[in-house]
Amino acid sequence: MKEKLISNAKELGYINAFGEGFLINKKHKGIEWCMELSNIQKWLREKKDIHITIERSFEPPHFTPSGYMNEVWRHEWLQTESATNFKTYEEALEDGLQEALKLIE
Repeated sequence: MKEKLISNAKELGYINAFGEGFLINKKHKGIEWCMELSNIQKWLREKKDIHITIERSFEPPHFTPSGYMNEVWRHEWLQTESATNFKTYEEALEDGLQEALKLIE
């Protein structure tokens, strides 16, 4: 899914802020992906006026944290809201970015 997200974003005009040859030490490989997610989110916000918010989801009755959900906004109007409860913030962000790219196509 990572490659598809990056490929879709590049087709729509996204340029990796670090350059194509940018690599991080293998010890910190996860950081590279988080930085890419952040850059795509910034590009969508600044160039396409599409905003993605990630929120913590809670389970009743005691409202214990159960994961993360996303919302995609364009021109101050809610466009999509995830029905999935993602395990990690990054999974929710990646899904929100995919949904945001669909608004451009």
